[in-house]
Amino acid sequence: MHKILIAARKASGASEDDIAGLLGIPTPEYRALERQQQPLLPATARTLSSHFSIPAWYFLDGAKPLDIDTRICLLQRQLEILNKPEYRMVPPGATLALATTSIELMIAKKELGKSLARELELAEELAAMTLLYEDLQRAQGG
Repeated sequence: MHKILIAARKASGASEDDIAGLLGIPTPEYRALERQQQPLLPATARTLSSHFSIPAWYFLDGAKPLDIDTRICLLQRQLEILNKPEYRMVPPGATLALATTSIELMIAKKELGKSLARELELAEELAAMTLLYEDLQRAQGG
């Protein structure tokens, strides 16, 4: 599933038909984009970017590698936008709360990943330091 595309569509209160119409494609083709059954082209990403006010490359998997801090920052900015009072006035049926919760979960997941990566780095450093210490002890004969 293309989580960003789905969250953006739902947060805006748009239906699959609405976004398919915006893109000028049949609804089943749009559904295939959401399910990542076909690639999302850069031109499509630009149209979505204009409509949702999200950077175009954010819709393109692997188009621009982001470090984890950048991803967290982007997700936090999206959350700030969703928490603005003007976004609380959404059409009936819009799932702003779900979109907000999804973004909060993505932030937490990225932060957890960052913590786990740092823990792994520290464990590798400790193992290397331990080997150096043992080598030093052997070299000194003790």
